[in-house]
Amino acid sequence: MIFEKLANGITKHAKLVVILWVVLLVASVYPMMHASEKLSYDISSMGGSTSESVDGAHIAGENFMQMVDTSNAQVYLITYDKNSTTQFDAAKTVATNAKTYLEKSTADGGYGKVSTAMISGDSSADGLIQVAILYKPSYNTDAISDDTGNLRNALKAQMQGCGADLTGLRTYVTGSPAISYDAGQGMSHDLSLVEPISIFLILFLVGLFFRSPVSAGAPPVTIGVAYALVMCSLFFLGQVLDIFYIVQMLLLTSMLGAGCDYCIFILSRYREERRRGLEHIDASKEAIKWAGESVFTSGMAVMIGFGAMMICDFKVISTLGLGLAIGIVFALLAALTLMSSLVVLLGDKLFWPSGASGPKHEKGYLKKMGNVAHKYFDISTHFSIKHAKVVVLATVLFSVPMVYVYSTANSSYDMVGSIMSGESQEGMQVMTQYGDGGSSMPNYAVLEVNSPIATVTYIDDKHSVGMLAWDATALTSTITADTALVNEVANNIDSNVSPESVRGLSPVQWASIVPMLAPLGITADSSLNEALAALKIAVPQYAVLIDYLIGTDAEHPGKLTPEVQAYLATVIPGLEWKAGNAVVATIMDWAANIMTGQLGTKAVDTTHDSVVYYKLTMSTKESAMSDNSIKTVGKFHDSVHAFVNSHSDVYKATWITGTAAVMVEISNEMNTQFLKIELTAIILIILLLFFVMKSYLTPIRSVVTIFMSVIWTVAITQLLYGNLLHEGVMWMLPIILLVICLGLGMDYDILLTTRIREYRFSKGMDNDEAIHQAVLHSGSVITICGVIMAGTFGTLMLSSTLLLQQMGFALCFAILVDALIVRTYIVPAAMHLMGDWNWRGPRFLHKKEIALFEERFNNQTDSSEEKE
Repeated sequence: MIFEKLANGITKHAKLVVILWVVLLVASVYPMMHASEKLSYDISSMGGSTSESVDGAHIAGENFMQMVDTSNAQVYLITYDKNSTTQFDAAKTVATNAKTYLEKSTADGGYGKVSTAMISGDSSADGLIQVAILYKPSYNTDAISDDTGNLRNALKAQMQGCGADLTGLRTYVTGSPAISYDAGQGMSHDLSLVEPISIFLILFLVGLFFRSPVSAGAPPVTIGVAYALVMCSLFFLGQVLDIFYIVQMLLLTSMLGAGCDYCIFILSRYREERRRGLEHIDASKEAIKWAGESVFTSGMAVMIGFGAMMICDFKVISTLGLGLAIGIVFALLAALTLMSSLVVLLGDKLFWPSGASGPKHEKGYLKKMGNVAHKYFDISTHFSIKHAKVVVLATVLFSVPMVYVYSTANSSYDMVGSIMSGESQEGMQVMTQYGDGGSSMPNYAVLEVNSPIATVTYIDDKHSVGMLAWDATALTSTITADTALVNEVANNIDSNVSPESVRGLSPVQWASIVPMLAPLGITADSSLNEALAALKIAVPQYAVLIDYLIGTDAEHPGKLTPEVQAYLATVIPGLEWKAGNAVVATIMDWAANIMTGQLGTKAVDTTHDSVVYYKLTMSTKESAMSDNSIKTVGKFHDSVHAFVNSHSDVYKATWITGTAAVMVEISNEMNTQFLKIELTAIILIILLLFFVMKSYLTPIRSVVTIFMSVIWTVAITQLLYGNLLHEGVMWMLPIILLVICLGLGMDYDILLTTRIREYRFSKGMDNDEAIHQAVLHSGSVITICGVIMAGTFGTLMLSSTLLLQQMGFALCFAILVDALIVRTYIVPAAMHLMGDWNWRGPRFLHKKEIALFEERFNNQTDSSEEKE
């Protein structure tokens, strides 16, 4: 038997095992401490590896030039009383001062990281001024997010020093980078609460159960070592995969809950064997052998549950499953080897001062507590067996309305809202209040046309400067179709969702850029630099692009330096660097359309591209991922596709992409994904239990009772958060709840059922007596483990984010129901009614049990003959 070999190996090499774990722990210190830096907070990357939104984002990244990623813009908000002229003037001063400071180089006393800051909403009637802050291209997404704290401090300092009366003004820094930053800060804060409370809860409850501070500390120390190695693994996995921050929160609680359960199983069995009179080494071997089998089977069930999530097409679920499965692997290994080695090395010292057995347990408080537990489980088991039909019928009757609530519940897909906290959350609420909630996370329709709209000719082989020449025929048909598309999409959204749901649809500016400069005093004779400088003032978002062309100072001369202009004048006959020159107009059109990312290209040859893509931008008035916005994006998706399909003479294909578009795809695919995960987990766990329990029906009974707990929990969570608190229940909750409960809840079922099987076959008891004795001897440990696990998950309710609050409540409720009600009352009743069907299985799996029965029968026969 494999666990007999494990027991023998651990007892012989216990010191070596402990030393090996210590060496691994020391080696993992650095990666463990930096693992959080590798976690992702980017909601837009939660989609599948091959989906429309991902493909659209890939096309946008490959075929559209973009000097600055506007989706990574920080948004500085200044609110004031719109009825106060004084406050309005002060808000404008703050905004202007911030813009000037941010755009200056550090040498001139500025911030030095920002390429441009664009002020909007500076009307006295608004009550809100927004400053969109675009970082320089050298700053990537992570760097911008990490800079949020510095940016906030810098803006606060500038605000205090601007000389304006700040009474009544409030400021916020929000946007996608700020949301990610605050989510990370919030998680760190949550962990600082969850970790000590979870550990204290474990120490208190385990210490109370074993009446020993040493026993209380052993499980969390053991799992703490395993947790450090898991975080080390995530550090390296985070180099190649998007591991989302939620993994760390659930990893800590699931490892503490499940891992401490495994350790307690082993400690409890060792104490039980010592009380039966076995010597230390023999008790250690029995504990490792019998508890080890239960722990291993439980761990495998948990890994199957978590691992099933890895087949999901959406990264947020698949990487969560991967991370949690790795956590259980290390927790299981630590319990079976490190905890078992400590039992071998320390023995009864683990239970100081009460000891594992002896006279202290036969009197006083310890005896009273033991008698209370024994009496309770004795009564509960007799009740369940005597009234088995009533218990099962009551379970079915209660489950019927719960199934109805479960099947009709609506899920929320507001992932951003569920993880937001701090200043960015307050800022997004302000933007939503002013009808601008979705502007920081717009969605795009990337459209591919059949005929090129224009051709780009590059002046140099590095494609640093290009000239755009429109194709009049293709442009006319595209403009006509685009105008009809915008009108139809707007009408469909307004009529099917809400006329107040869309902030705006922003089509391409198809006309040449030069005529737009006439109101600014730019004539045909104006120089290119004059035209670009005017354009920079008229359209601030072009500032980065214009600086790219003409430069900002001697250190950053730009691409169109006087030397380059002089050279090009010799290459292109008649070229004058004036706004009215046809060639200059094509360069400006290229800058205004290609460099801004409005039009996308496909390469024709080394010096020419054809323009075959363009983008239609849509943003919502509510926050980008509110439930109403998700509906709006869904209608946007359907309307664009319907129009493109009916205008195949103009359009070749379209892709809808953006942060909310990812969630729309998830919402559309979730039923299919959920069924796939659910069936995978159920089938694999049933197969596992089939070989462990050696029964046809017991595995099915186990899964049915746990699935029943999940249905009850989702229904209660929906009634509480959805109906009572009016907070949407997150879409991923049923999936996570199912796989965690199928795994972790299986701990208690396996511990109880394997104990029943042990008494039934190894001890020769009948079915009801085996059930009774198993509940008597395992009821206390199942209860304390359930309370510990529920408590560790319950600490998630202290989180600052709605998602983790809901998960904490649901998992706490599910584990308590499973440990205190299902395993104590419902399972004994069901197994009583099933009788010998509990153990009906293939004969080849029951060879050992059959041999035991034959041996026992022969012994009884021999005894009878001797008496005669």
